Amino acid sequence: RMNATKWVTLTEFVQYLGKESICKVDQDDEGNWWIAYLYRDPDVVRRQKALEKKEKVQRDEDERTSLMIEKQKRRAREMVGASTTGEGDADPSATATSLPA
Repeated sequence: RMNATKWVTLTEFVQYLGKESICKVDQDDEGNWWIAYLYRDPDVVRRQKALEKKEKVQRDEDERTSLMIEKQKRRAREMVGASTTGEGDADPSATATSLPA
């Protein structure tokens, strides 16, 4: 009995603990409930959040860097394409010449 609580059964209470991430709740094939308390030290939680934030900032920075590199590659390809088709101001002395073998 769960008198004086909002849960009618112990099963509902255990499920609540699992949903709120207060405990790790598992039910085996035989219907037995296994619960383990998840200790949440405020300092540890604060450090984890700070680490997650730092990793997110690093991922964002990496994504911006890779996008910038891709833009530079695209511009370089366009410039090379423009100079080989004769568009733009290409230096005639910079063109490749074949040498006799």
